[in-house]
Amino acid sequence: MIRLWGGDMTASDRSLRLTAEEMIAAVQRHGDFECTKVEGGPYPVDVDGAMSTITAEPQWAQYPTMQMVHGAAAVREMYSQLDGSAYFEVKRWWADEDRQDLIAEMRVGKVLADGSRDEWDHVVTFEFEGGLIKSEIGYHSINLAGM
Repeated sequence: MIRLWGGDMTASDRSLRLTAEEMIAAVQRHGDFECTKVEGGPYPVDVDGAMSTITAEPQWAQYPTMQMVHGAAAVREMYSQLDGSAYFEVKRWWADEDRQDLIAEMRVGKVLADGSRDEWDHVVTFEFEGGLIKSEIGYHSINLAGM
């Protein structure tokens, strides 16, 4: 279900909307639960923490061409398989408060067994509902060439 934030909103609807700054803070918090911080080393993924930042029926996809993961149980299972070797750093971001969505340009990667890093550029779209992340879809930057 897509909820449109226009017209006659109740006070309750307005209170659940995030500002642009709140959206990027929510994305950073979410990422800190599921990834290794850029400045730090590997640490255990906080699955419960990551789940606390998303809606009850989230949608997630690493890339648009991959299978979309639907629902909290499926996303929890996916997060529980993470090993804490991934990290990210938000480089730039754009938010639309009316639509309650955010686009983040990130540098992401993994810490490899030998301690080196494999990094790449990544763009992720986030949609919010009720102050929580409703969907997260990643795009490898090579897929954005020529757009």
